[in-house]
Amino acid sequence: MIGAITIARVRGIPVKLDFSWVIIFVLVTSTVSSEIGSQIKDLNPAALLLLAVLGSLIFFFSLLLHEMSHAFVAQNDKIGVRSVTLFLFGGVAQLENEPESPGAEFRMAAVGPAVSIVLGVIFLGIWYYAVQMNLWLPIIILSNMLGVINIALGIFNLVPAFPLDGGRIFRAIVWAITKDLRKATSIAVGMGKFFAFVLVLWGLMLLLKQEWISGIWLIFIALFLYQAASSSLRMVTIQKALSGVRVADIMSSPPVTVSPDLTVAGLVYEYFLSHRIFAYPVVENWLPTGIVTTEDVKKIPRERWDAVTVRDIMQPVTPDMMVSSEDDMGDAFLKLNESDKTRLLVMYQGKLVGILSTSDVSRFVQIRDSLDRTGRGSGWAGGSGNFPARHVRQVPYEQKDQHPL
Repeated sequence: MIGAITIARVRGIPVKLDFSWVIIFVLVTSTVSSEIGSQIKDLNPAALLLLAVLGSLIFFFSLLLHEMSHAFVAQNDKIGVRSVTLFLFGGVAQLENEPESPGAEFRMAAVGPAVSIVLGVIFLGIWYYAVQMNLWLPIIILSNMLGVINIALGIFNLVPAFPLDGGRIFRAIVWAITKDLRKATSIAVGMGKFFAFVLVLWGLMLLLKQEWISGIWLIFIALFLYQAASSSLRMVTIQKALSGVRVADIMSSPPVTVSPDLTVAGLVYEYFLSHRIFAYPVVENWLPTGIVTTEDVKKIPRERWDAVTVRDIMQPVTPDMMVSSEDDMGDAFLKLNESDKTRLLVMYQGKLVGILSTSDVSRFVQIRDSLDRTGRGSGWAGGSGNFPARHVRQVPYEQKDQHPL
C-alpha cells in the first residue's frame, strides 16, 4: 500500500483510506456510469456522474461493513485490531496477532462473506420492490448492481485460497484437525498460491482476447494474493518462533556505544570502519541519549567531520525506541515491525544492556524454525518443536543489514 489517511474511528479502530483507493474508486465509478448510461440514454451528464459516484460510495461502504465485521469479531475474541483500510484491491482488517484458536479464526473469517451476501440479498430485495412499484429507473439499476456485486464478493471470498476469507476458513479447519497453526497456514498458503497461478493464466487468456483492462487487473490481483499469502506464512513462522521468548534471549549484548562528544571523524574511523557496525547507541552518564547511524553521517560534508560531534547528528532517544530485556519478544517484534526503525534499545533497571535489531530476529527465527522442523522429524524436544529460551548472549552488537557509508 502507498500511504493512508485516517477518516474515522469506530470502536477505537482507525478507518483508513489508502491513496491507491482513488484508482479503484475511479474505475468503479466509470463502470457504474457506463452501466446506467447504457440503459438510460437521455440522462443528464451531471446527473449520471452524481448517480455513479453515489453507487460507488454505497459499494465501498458495503465493503467497509465487510471488513468492519472481521474487526468486530476479532475484538470480541480479544484480538487487537490495528486498523481497517480500503485500498486498491478492496479492503483489509489489519490484526495485531493471529487468532489463538481455530474457532476464533473460523468466526472471524466467515462473518465477512456472510455480511456481503446478506447485503446483496437486501439490495436485491430493494431492486425487486422497485421493479414491482415501478420506481425511478436509476434506483432499479443501482440496487440490482449492488445486490449482484455484493453477493459475487461474498462468494469470491469463500474460495479456499489464503489469504481470502475462504482460505482462512480452510486454514481454521486444517488447524483444528492437525493442531498445528504453522502446518495449517502452509497448506492454506499453498492453496492461495495455486489460486493466484490460476488467476494469472486467466488474465493471460483475457489479454490474448485483447481484453486488456480485465486481463491486467486479474494479474495484479493474483500477484497481490501471492505476496499476501507468502507474507502471512512468514509472519506465522516468526510468531511461532518467538513464542515464549524474551528480548534478552535474542538481543545482541553487550552493546558497543559511543560518546556524544566524539567527532564525526572519530565515529567514522574508530567505529564505523573499525567495527563494521552501522548504528551505535549514544550513551552519556550511563544513560542512552540517542542513536547514530551511517545515514546520519552522510548528511555532513566530509570537510566538517572534525568540527561536528555525534551529539549534533544523533537521533534523540524516544520511548518507542526502547524495550525491556524482560519483555515478550512477540510484543517487541510488533513494536519493531510497526515503526520505521531497524533496531531498539534494550533496557534493564534503567541501564542499556543490549540492542535488538531486525537481523537479530531474522537469524533467531531461521535457526529456531530449522531446529523445530528437525525436532518434528526426529522426536527432538518431545516432537513439539519447543525448547527453553537461552540466557543473554554476551557478544558484541553487530548490525549488518543497512547500507554502508
